[in-house]
Amino acid sequence: MLLFDLEDSVPVEQKQQAREGLAGVLQSLVSAEADIAVRVNRSLSACLLDLEAALVQGKGVIDVNGVMVDAPVYKRAKRRLEK
Repeated sequence: MLLFDLEDSVPVEQKQQAREGLAGVLQSLVSAEADIAVRVNRSLSACLLDLEAALVQGKGVIDVNGVMVDAPVYKRAKRRLEK
């Protein structure tokens, strides 16, 4: 599995550039037979931008097989869904 980390590994001032570059990177992996995952940011607004970059801009290029969120985000979402 290849994991593209848009969260901690990318400085705040470079996040948009990383999102824009993701589709190009995905294009270069079309012939690779690998599972692809993207780690998204915590804040909802940044998370949505990350998802758009991974799932919309990259659509038709290569399938993203997974999205990773950090534990606090997962726990909050899980609690909301359990209500």
